Formats: sequence, C-alpha cells, structure tokens
Amino acid sequence: MGDNYEYKTYDEGSSWEDYSDIEVDGLPCSSVEIVYNYDEYEKVLLNISDISADETDILEKDFIAQYGKDYDYKENEYGGRKSFEYSWDFEPNRRICFDIHESEEDGMYWIRINSFHNWLK
Repeated sequence: MGDNYEYKTYDEGSSWEDYSDIEVDGLPCSSVEIVYNYDEYEKVLLNISDISADETDILEKDFIAQYGKDYDYKENEYGGRKSFEYSWDFEPNRRICFDIHESEEDGMYWIRINSFHNWLK
C-alpha cells in the first residue's frame, strides 16, 4: 500500500484503520478498511470505483487465476443494476469475496474486495 499505510496492532477489542484515495498494488481505491480483533488481523476491505468493463474482466481473470476455479458465484440486482459475486473459502477460516457492481454510468463498475481471516461459516 506504499508510504500512506502504517501498520498498527491492538491488544484489546476490535479496531480498524480507514484510508481514502489510496493505491493498493497500483490500483486506485476509493477506500480501504483494515480490521483487527483482539490483536489478530481479521479483514481487509477494498472499494474501487469507476472501473471499466475491460478492467473488470482483467480483475476477474486475475482472481480466478490466483484463487482457483472452485468458487461460489451469485448474480443479484440492486436498484435495477446487476451485481456479481465470486467467493472462495479456504481452510483454516479464510474467505475471499470479489464483488462487481454496475455503476450508474453506463459501461462503468465499482468493485468491492473482502479478505476475511479468522472467519467462521
């Protein structure tokens, strides 16, 4: 995440760090949230807005290449706009979710990426 990120640890309870307009692996993110629970890293959430269909296709292929073809897939609709969710479950207690949502602007999308650790089904 470059120079804009400082790692912090917490001894008690839940805590989180929020970042706005930051790059992760060269990809501009509108927001990043990092969550800790009792000194354990628990989740990272990335939101990416204003991404084209071509860029969405590349990310989708990258996720499948990285995490495998054994994923759950769901299609939904919110406010007349489609959304697509890919999710992978790993042992022990890890889940990756990659959500694609149609934007209000034609041909554009926004992405949400969740990486859950210490996650229970």
